[in-house]
Amino acid sequence: MYDSPYYLINSNVDSNQIRQAIPRLTVLAEEYYARTKGLGARLKSKMVLRLLDSREMYLESGGSREFSAALREGVLVTYTQGRGRSIPWHTIQSLGFRQYVRAALPFTLPRWVKNGTAIYFGYALWTGDGMACGILNERRLEKVREYLKERDILRFDRMLTISADEWNANNQRNHDQAWTMVQFLISAENGKYRPAFDRFIIDIARKRSPPAAFARRFGGTAREFQKRYERWLTSDQVKPNEELKTRATVVTLTSFLARAHFLRMKFEDVEEFLQAAREGRIRIDWKKQQRLWLPQSLLDKALKDAEKLRSWSLGKKANRPTLVLEQDDGTTFTGTFTLPTKRHPKVKVDIKRPRKPRPAKPPARTAPSAG
Repeated sequence: MYDSPYYLINSNVDSNQIRQAIPRLTVLAEEYYARTKGLGARLKSKMVLRLLDSREMYLESGGSREFSAALREGVLVTYTQGRGRSIPWHTIQSLGFRQYVRAALPFTLPRWVKNGTAIYFGYALWTGDGMACGILNERRLEKVREYLKERDILRFDRMLTISADEWNANNQRNHDQAWTMVQFLISAENGKYRPAFDRFIIDIARKRSPPAAFARRFGGTAREFQKRYERWLTSDQVKPNEELKTRATVVTLTSFLARAHFLRMKFEDVEEFLQAAREGRIRIDWKKQQRLWLPQSLLDKALKDAEKLRSWSLGKKANRPTLVLEQDDGTTFTGTFTLPTKRHPKVKVDIKRPRKPRPAKPPARTAPSAG
């Protein structure tokens, strides 16, 4: 049994995989809490993850033959998959939310909210000290658009009060639609509906009926609001969010800049920082500083993504280095960090857009690749 801040991990997989999993599980649980603390969330005990190295052991432990993970008496059970025996993070992040709300919330979420939000978390990107949520899966998005085209979208007024039998009768469609509904309510029109969505869930916790709570918080009828959702679903607003992915890259690199600062490493310019990152010199001792340790593989992926972006530089704020990405149109992403004494760093990225778009520049050098 492996212990971590929010999880007890019962596993027979390689201990190095568990070591890499612990920081991700830690920030995942913190992200769950950040999204639900206004709902009275309180985790009274650590959650349990049972991670096994074969499907056979998974099935022997009560796992579902139909799915790659299961919740059994509050325990999340899953197994490593594929030739690389990789950890199924999409599954853990998604089903983990359902495990969390069962343990932490004093009430039951509406079925569509619980399942839609679970999928929303499933697609989140790990950035080292946080999770980048809101990533759109193109294939799944196209499926929902196809449902709409075929007039197979479930009416909102029915979704609000859907029973378990109704949900299971068209399980895949309902999961897909619920995910886009949650995505819409959280991120559409720059988060316009998110405060009302949060208050809607609070009303549910206070025993208000879903239709009454929906009308109170969003105004009008569910059918009228569905028209807004359908317009959004087919609009140019709904596309894989490149800005979100770019921000995730900046956050990840800033997380490692924070660790370099902790190690008292000094860099004359961004090239020195990137070179140290590529060479694996930003190295935290796991035994001495578990709260700061991150796998090199996470940094390697961020460096690869950074090669597609320009232009990078280092700045300074409050005697700490900052990481700056300036895009061709003048948009800047500035990564800053703080170093709490008893937990992992807090990383923030500020995005500033120019008042007037700049004309496009010819191709230029990106972040240098390895070698």
